[in-house]
Amino acid sequence: HAWVVAIPVGKWNNIGCKRLRERYPKLIQKIGDEGYMNPERHETAEYISNICREITERYDIDGIHLDYIRYPENWKLKVSRNEGRENITSIVRHIHRTVKSQKPWVKISCSPVGKYRSLPRYPSEGWNAYDKVCQDAQGWLRDGLMDQLYPMMYFRGDNFYPFAVDWAQHTYGRTVVSGLGVWLLSSGKEGSNWPLTDIMRELNVSRSLGLGHTYFRSRFFTDNTKGIFDYVSDNFDAY
Repeated sequence: HAWVVAIPVGKWNNIGCKRLRERYPKLIQKIGDEGYMNPERHETAEYISNICREITERYDIDGIHLDYIRYPENWKLKVSRNEGRENITSIVRHIHRTVKSQKPWVKISCSPVGKYRSLPRYPSEGWNAYDKVCQDAQGWLRDGLMDQLYPMMYFRGDNFYPFAVDWAQHTYGRTVVSGLGVWLLSSGKEGSNWPLTDIMRELNVSRSLGLGHTYFRSRFFTDNTKGIFDYVSDNFDAY
């Protein structure tokens, strides 16, 4: 699967962002010292779709994975949330049509924010896909615009389990894979020193719900942090 970062274009003064700004002066927005493609301009959908078209045409790929297909969380939204969601969905729809017209079997996927939206008994604490960053990921599954989702479920306890159930109840017959934050097992400055049992429970619950599982990020998995690689290879995914 080809990994395509959709909206961010890097540091404002780095060569990639500078060249994009020279070519499309109205298309790139500055937030802090970073550049982002503007989801509210139709050229954004065309630009990203053309990249996906080239990848699909030239390479024997199985999928296009769209990372950061959402508004930046610190974007000062001047349109309604509904309009914002439609802006992002329009980009997804454009990419879907472009890729599927070339090779219908290529899977379209993304990694949405790990909580789709607040649940009746479990608020998302202001951080969710639907309301915060205008990412209607479950709607994309329902409408066939996405074949697979890999929600970034880098949480534990009540911030994980109810939202895993919510994803499982809204797959619409498609593939949903829990993205597990195994870097949080680390006791180093990057991690939070989680016990291995936290990830073990999340693996088992994901499987019981019919969800797949994947790991962020791979180094902490292959480094066998807290014994995660041993547990998976010898037990959980032994077969």
